[in-house]
Amino acid sequence: MPSLQLICVVLLLSPSLSGALNAKPGCPDRCGDLLIPYPFGVGPNCSINPYLNINCDTSTYPPKAYLSIMKKEVIEFNQTYIRLKNPYMISACYGLPPPGNQYSDSMSVNLSGTPYMLSYDNVLTAIGCDDMVLQSNGSSVLGGCSAFCADKNVTGGIGNCPFNGCCNQISPVKYVILLKFDFIRYGKSH
Repeated sequence: MPSLQLICVVLLLSPSLSGALNAKPGCPDRCGDLLIPYPFGVGPNCSINPYLNINCDTSTYPPKAYLSIMKKEVIEFNQTYIRLKNPYMISACYGLPPPGNQYSDSMSVNLSGTPYMLSYDNVLTAIGCDDMVLQSNGSSVLGGCSAFCADKNVTGGIGNCPFNGCCNQISPVKYVILLKFDFIRYGKSH
């Protein structure tokens, strides 16, 4: 399951909080099957601060927990990180012709002003033919990868996908709060 791993500075800097496994008195301690440890909390006044608020969506079965400030589903809490479900970041359709000879798109993850940082355990993956993804901090390229296909009709996309039509790279930097991802497709539509 693709995910985005965040490190919460509050948990790293305060061992007494990271060892806490119980909810604040009077607050729910779980959302569905997911245990919600304090300093996180479900509901008003249940977390240590608004950055740690969890929204429990009970309209689904089982209920799903969402980190309120990012509106991303929480799939794991750990004493040093939380893992958010993030199925994709940037996508493009091959059937659409790129303007000129190149298609590009970008997105940013900016955690400035929050107690979160991106973990170095995140992996950047590109699936496609003649595609490239770059990571930057907004001003300098930090890493990236390019995916090429010997056979345009067959792409990898399974497992770690280090072969035809796929590439991946472990995050080149530790503990960042701002990352920009640029997707670039070269050549004609496939």
